[in-house]
Amino acid sequence: MKQWMFCILLLQSAWATADALSDRLEGFSTQKELRGSFVDTWHSVYLNEPIVSKGKLSYRAPGQFRKLVEYPELVEQIIKANRLYISRDGETEIVQLSSQKSLAAGIHALRDVLDGNESSLREVFKTDYHETAVGWQLELTPKAEQVAEQIVFQGKENRIHRVRINYQNGDHLITEILNDI
Repeated sequence: MKQWMFCILLLQSAWATADALSDRLEGFSTQKELRGSFVDTWHSVYLNEPIVSKGKLSYRAPGQFRKLVEYPELVEQIIKANRLYISRDGETEIVQLSSQKSLAAGIHALRDVLDGNESSLREVFKTDYHETAVGWQLELTPKAEQVAEQIVFQGKENRIHRVRINYQNGDHLITEILNDI
């Protein structure tokens, strides 16, 4: 009898978590435009010190991002559909995201979270979502082999405050998002 009770409680917990994630993503889907500033800190096993960049972010539904890096150099990055446009010094480079696994996983995850696209998110990632008294955390693990080993979002209500991307080689990127986004 105790085993059955344990199984029932475990299943109820899994359903409650799935409902909570659905509710969180639905909240994101109602936001059509967001703006904020960011601090990226890249930690590499090959470097003695992390690399830091700062700037502004904007998002417009569905799935359009603009990242303006203001420090250490001025670089504009725009994501539209499956392309990344990188502009610096008056020149623009276009990168197909399908050819860049290290970029694609993080962008796909962020796009799906902000768009509230749960079916696409679950198609590509295993999800682990939980809420605490101070906010929420969503851990995404790619189902297919990719460069990113895990992507962790942290936030409060319908705001993302921190994204950490852990790479298989031991590197990790932490993005702290300030203000609105």
